[in-house]
Amino acid sequence: MTSTSAHAPARQAAVIGALSALDRLLPLWIGLAMAAGLLLGRLLPGLNTALDTVKIGQISLPIALGLLLMMYPVLPVLVALVYVGLAGRRLFGKEPAHAPAA
Repeated sequence: MTSTSAHAPARQAAVIGALSALDRLLPLWIGLAMAAGLLLGRLLPGLNTALDTVKIGQISLPIALGLLLMMYPVLPVLVALVYVGLAGRRLFGKEPAHAPAA
């Protein structure tokens, strides 16, 4: 056994310990949400039709809102990464405002 693989369980435990309870239990929450959706569909047979009528054009508002709520915690991080990553790059053929003219 190499020294790298000998430390793997300790590193894995440290990473798992650093996760929040929500992150550690995410597969459970997803499974519970799926089960709740299936149960609601069985208990309320007209729910699918009712949710399908709430649309703007071809966009289902319940699905759009669900996706937005699901992605909302990650959006500030993504925006920051894009801003930092693209701050010094040429966008759409224009130099960044802070870059000196060549």
